[in-house]
Amino acid sequence: MFVEKYLQELRRARFAPRALARYVHLSARQSLEAGLLRNKALRGLTLVGASLLAFNLGLALYVLSALDHETARELFLGMTFWLAGTLVWILLHLGMMRDAENLPATGIGIPNTITVVRLLSIPAFFTFMTHEYVFAGTLAFVLGGCTDVLDGWVARHVGPRTHLGRMMDPMVDVLFNCGAVLTFALCDFIPWWLFVLVWVRYALLTFGATWIYLFRGPIRVEPTLLGRV
Repeated sequence: MFVEKYLQELRRARFAPRALARYVHLSARQSLEAGLLRNKALRGLTLVGASLLAFNLGLALYVLSALDHETARELFLGMTFWLAGTLVWILLHLGMMRDAENLPATGIGIPNTITVVRLLSIPAFFTFMTHEYVFAGTLAFVLGGCTDVLDGWVARHVGPRTHLGRMMDPMVDVLFNCGAVLTFALCDFIPWWLFVLVWVRYALLTFGATWIYLFRGPIRVEPTLLGRV
């Protein structure tokens, strides 16, 4: 997400406006060049995007026939919006599509694709639950949770293990958990004070880690057993 070699210059300049503008320019240029040079990764990203878009459409058509028009419309728009944002984010970070040996990967890989599927389960869960289709919502939630285990297992035993996946997985975890508690609160399954508590926790973790990275440098956080539970 951050380019450390340019951040070092930014820190030395004490985040002056001109240095900040230079950092944004250099980082954007590096992302663009990485995308243009990684033809195989770009083709793989396009294929995954087209496949998941087709899946979104197929699921929406099924919901249209089995449930109702409004749910199908919101489901398709929500999942497609999240898919588009995710693809743009990955496109800007194609330079991180490298394996554990720092060699370029030819595509985004099965583990990262599974992680993207978990991200798409967030709007699916939200849409089904807010339209009171509890069984469908529960199914989306359980499947999304299962991918959290599956993507890590596939990465370790099948591969590839990429720098992009190592960064994207915890970010998707935060979004998934925040989306879940928001949905639960809107559906009156949990009190709003619990929703605020969870969101404040993740906000402190996110902004705290970002602050440390920006002003101190790279950090590595290892998950604990209690944190996984």
